[in-house]
Amino acid sequence: RCALVQSEKGGWRLYVSYVDGADGRWRIDVIEANAPDAFDPATRTPVLTAGAIEAEGVKDPWVTCVNGMWTMIASFAPTPASVTESGSLHGTHDVYNTGLTRSLTGLATSSDGLAWQWEGAILEPRDGAWDAYAARINSAIRVDGAWVGYYDGSATAAENYEERCGAAISNDLRRWHRVSLDGPIMGSPSVGPGSVRYVEAIQSSGWIRYYYEYTRQDGAHELRTSLVRQPAETKEESARVGPEGDTPMST
Repeated sequence: RCALVQSEKGGWRLYVSYVDGADGRWRIDVIEANAPDAFDPATRTPVLTAGAIEAEGVKDPWVTCVNGMWTMIASFAPTPASVTESGSLHGTHDVYNTGLTRSLTGLATSSDGLAWQWEGAILEPRDGAWDAYAARINSAIRVDGAWVGYYDGSATAAENYEERCGAAISNDLRRWHRVSLDGPIMGSPSVGPGSVRYVEAIQSSGWIRYYYEYTRQDGAHELRTSLVRQPAETKEESARVGPEGDTPMST
């Protein structure tokens, strides 16, 4: 997944994760443009690489700027102690699907959104739990002065691509209290049809628009959207966001 944000000066930034062809490891770059339809991939510059954070991959950024401080939440794969050959980890160009490491959530901070300082793990998988292999925060919203984060969880690498959605709460985006202890909060309790992952929440006055990946009965995945209305909603906002409901966006 990528993160699209607007800078203080009015320009746009797209933080994109992809597999580096040189070493087969996931990384995050940034592309800047004056408009959301003007991004040129050839102008991308590094933000976080696996080598820079001493890990085997880093991807799926979520970015926000609060009081002039930029914060990035991203998935990263730590280097396992028992694997010495890089080919075992990166032969398929997706270390997250090997079962040789796990998917953790990490944090980076920046004063300008371009040069980032890696701060390490903020949410980790739990041994023996439904989220024992992956605990990957995708997005967060503000609720009554706190942050509510939505994260992908899976028990093993066999559930890769079929993660389910859990929730955690934080006051500072660094220390998270997990609330989905016994299972996911959204989607099927088991993998497959009904699985919900990569939840993105767009929050405004009066509404929250959720986007998420959903597994259909036939096994295909859709991008869906749901609108949750809040008490402060106005008629103008209702007209702008469109009809409510659970609507497939693409397949």
